[in-house]
Amino acid sequence: MKLVFLCHFSSESIRTKLPLNSKGRAIQDFAPWVPELIKEVSTYKDIELHVIAPYDGLKKWIVEYCENSVHYHFFRCNLPVLNKRIPAHWPSFLGGNYSINRFIVHHLIRKIKPDIVNLLGAENAYYSSCILGLNEVPIFITIQGIYSNPERFRFQKENKLNSKLERLIHRSNKYFGINASFMPGLIKRDVENPILFWNRFPIKAFIASNFRIDENKKKYDLIQFSRLTGSKGVFDLLSAIVIVKQYFPHVKVRMVGPASSNDLEGLNKKIKDLSLSQNIILSGAYPNHEDVLKDAAYARISVLPTRIDTIPISLFESVYLGLPVVSCNTGDIPLLNIGDERILLSDVGDTQALAMNIVRLLSDFKLRNLLAEKSLKFVKRYFSNSANVSQHILILKAVLKNYREGIPIPQDLLYEGYLMRKLAKEGEFGNDIS
Repeated sequence: MKLVFLCHFSSESIRTKLPLNSKGRAIQDFAPWVPELIKEVSTYKDIELHVIAPYDGLKKWIVEYCENSVHYHFFRCNLPVLNKRIPAHWPSFLGGNYSINRFIVHHLIRKIKPDIVNLLGAENAYYSSCILGLNEVPIFITIQGIYSNPERFRFQKENKLNSKLERLIHRSNKYFGINASFMPGLIKRDVENPILFWNRFPIKAFIASNFRIDENKKKYDLIQFSRLTGSKGVFDLLSAIVIVKQYFPHVKVRMVGPASSNDLEGLNKKIKDLSLSQNIILSGAYPNHEDVLKDAAYARISVLPTRIDTIPISLFESVYLGLPVVSCNTGDIPLLNIGDERILLSDVGDTQALAMNIVRLLSDFKLRNLLAEKSLKFVKRYFSNSANVSQHILILKAVLKNYREGIPIPQDLLYEGYLMRKLAKEGEFGNDIS
């Protein structure tokens, strides 16, 4: 199978190989699950893997090389000299509407002649819209998130062109890999009979096990490592900490991650208004993701009061760090509690319940250890990289057979009821998974 991943990502390894301008270059890791997926899929000897990805600040229009049997095709997605992306609202004949990116991607795909194209993330239109007009090859869309979710725009201003293009991408396809319970309804706004697969990314979370530290070396009571935005519940956490301070006046909370200037300004203002300056340690993102994990290891509890999400990778990373998790009932996060309580959950926006879950864990060292152990056992068994990648490959092959020969999709690959079917099949509703 000749496979194309159309995606975007940045890693230190990639940055050392690409000819980049001093301006406009991505200096921080992002989408760390993509290089992990590439690494895992490259071990399959019956797959020829090509990766097509935009990269800010490239000195050349296209940079291609092969490493570890993976064929990389990076293309420049910004204007020469200015090192700025062409405004999306410009007309196509001036390079707007991502027309140049589409031209390059279509050229590369015609040259590669893949059996199937796997779009990793439909929500970033500057590269995801490049699949529009590709009618001669089957396309499988691995959903990372859904930008056009109306819930999102309670916390941020909508880019209407991005929403429009994302929904057009959905409308033009039928094979989707999803990972949250709210996704089917959003996709079905535009697709009459989509085929929805259980599809999760492999992650590098297991390396977090190497960064564990002893309790007596902990510096923070809580850590939230994520994008520092309203949709990730950062303001809810601050409100909850006001309540937690009634029980633990000197509680220390580390908040680290990328944030817009507006979000940072709002966070700093709320920290001051709530008199939390002595409790909150706030900073931006680290260039390398491993440094985030090393910092997170110094916390006793991982907290993520996210409002719209799948099962965020930071939760899996927290589990491998040996941290108990406090989060919210949204997306597929509640699946981590099938059969037993392994993480503490509250309803979205319920800061009182969020606070009391934090207090419950800060008050009980044994409970923290128990939940951390149970979470790790469950995640290793049902969300391992080997399980996720094996599922991904089976989906790609099933899509190809369905597209070419009309062979029905196996029920076991579909999203609806996937984990319950797996648990029932293995007879694991009892103490074995607790």
